[in-house]
Amino acid sequence: MIVWKIVQELGGAEVDVMDLLEEVATNPSLIKDIVPFIVGQESPEKQAALSWNYNDLFLWASFEGYELNIQTQMFKWYDITLGNCFTFNHKNSTKYYQLRKSGENGGFKALMKLQQSEYLSWINTAALIVFVHTMEETIFQESVRYQIASGNHGTIMTNKLTYKRLCGKYGDCIVDSSKVKAHYYPGSYTTSGCLRGCYQDAVQKACNCMDPRYAMPLSAQSCNLSAWKCVANVTKVKGDASNWESCHCPAPCEESQYESHYQIGSSLSNPIQCSKLSNSDETDTCLEEYKDLAMVTVYVPKLTHKVFSESPKMSVSFVVY
Repeated sequence: MIVWKIVQELGGAEVDVMDLLEEVATNPSLIKDIVPFIVGQESPEKQAALSWNYNDLFLWASFEGYELNIQTQMFKWYDITLGNCFTFNHKNSTKYYQLRKSGENGGFKALMKLQQSEYLSWINTAALIVFVHTMEETIFQESVRYQIASGNHGTIMTNKLTYKRLCGKYGDCIVDSSKVKAHYYPGSYTTSGCLRGCYQDAVQKACNCMDPRYAMPLSAQSCNLSAWKCVANVTKVKGDASNWESCHCPAPCEESQYESHYQIGSSLSNPIQCSKLSNSDETDTCLEEYKDLAMVTVYVPKLTHKVFSESPKMSVSFVVY
């Protein structure tokens, strides 16, 4: 069993895993939670080494029609549930790019390998996962995503929307993460980051450690596999953090989202390069290579930016004399 091998390699031989394996056998969906929990015991360097690198995924990438240097212009970072992620225009990049052109010629494009042969047995679909977000926003596994399966060309046409909310006597919103009890993620304040902070504090109180799948303070101790039942029991008993009375996580006073239209084409399933080959064996080999590829294109159709801003109602006063 894969979980047994992972525990032996990463979880430590001193951990009794028979109960855990029986639990997984009864409820196989637990694998997607348990594996990141086990991997979370390792150092960040070892965690990142278990995931794919630049050359494993990218054949090429471009912006405004100019090819990018993948190693220097795509920023690699690690997430315990997503693995190694590669971001164009990341907040920690050494160079930033501004949108100057609308349309596909002014956007981002990449041809990537999916490495389907290395997928674990419980993965249903081999696909790229693409997130479109602001530079300051932290991405979570549950964030809005677009999947592009092998042999397909996925196109995301997007426009930025900004929401500005009133606080104080007008409403309840958060300006920055220091205004809530717990928010351990870098970047701008998000409701999701706040909810995870509430959850981590509850795990700390119940188990005297924090869940290694999520961000935590540097001073916190990560829970090991022996604490798995205690950690899993937190949400089993208390439910989702969004329903806790003790967890106050309003919307941010200002946030940006992207309104996107998504379409999938199958141009990579029948690439013109292969159809030009006269030899059937060469054609079959060419088509086989393309089965593991996918292309992603992201651009804005118009250089416009919608802003939805709350404002006070018109005030009025009456003078009687």
